[in-house]
Amino acid sequence: MTLPPAASVHQSPVTFYNRWQAVNDWLARHQPLWRPIPFMEPAPAWIRDYPELAGWLEALDDHACEYL
Repeated sequence: MTLPPAASVHQSPVTFYNRWQAVNDWLARHQPLWRPIPFMEPAPAWIRDYPELAGWLEALDDHACEYL
């Protein structure tokens, strides 16, 4: 776990920390999706682990990619 940044002036420290912790936990759980260096592996491991996501992404047209 990493230390959270200083609390926002607009949120209580507890609320800010809880939100930060939730994001940190989500990123840690989903590292296989965002850690691989783009375009360095022709078929990253996440494609085998998440075939439905890979298929959905491959089906996107250029307009949808730009929108997202």
